[in-house]
Amino acid sequence: MTRSNKILMSIIAATALIIVTAILILASPRDQALLIKIRLEQDGFGSSEERASLLPLPEQLISAIAGVGEFDGEEWGEGLCTFYLYGPSADQLFDAVSPVLRAYPVRQGSRIIRRYGPKGASERVMELPASPLP
Repeated sequence: MTRSNKILMSIIAATALIIVTAILILASPRDQALLIKIRLEQDGFGSSEERASLLPLPEQLISAIAGVGEFDGEEWGEGLCTFYLYGPSADQLFDAVSPVLRAYPVRQGSRIIRRYGPKGASERVMELPASPLP
């Protein structure tokens, strides 16, 4: 094999590796997201009672989405507690967590965002119905 053929084969192999890596990234099982935004009592991080009442929710969400997606954490601030869930289908994530969320009392202004792809993809926002708080 000539030197130029070796170089050509190296370029082809590197290109194939790049293409396969791009396909794997684009076909990631985390393509879609479900963001659950719970409105808190206060503009900052909510009251201590409210924070304590939300502590069991992540484990309930993790159990609900087993086999459907993964829980990627939570964020507190600006009057919201946001839970991040990812998987191949935002609709399946929503269906899986709906019973958990229906059983949890939330304030007006709480919402769920179904994101159908990476950041910037189309989204469907749904207000969670406010329910009596304990």
